[in-house]
Amino acid sequence: MSTVQTQNKTLRELAKVVRSKNSGPFEITFDVIFDEPTLY
Repeated sequence: MSTVQTQNKTLRELAKVVRSKNSGPFEITFDVIFDEPTLY
């Protein structure tokens, strides 16, 4: 059994763009855009 080491990163560190908008009462929508498909 192999061990995979992972590193914790924030969404802000991984994504090129993070946008938020109000989508209605008590709701918020995020658009997250990555540079690389592998990060998605």
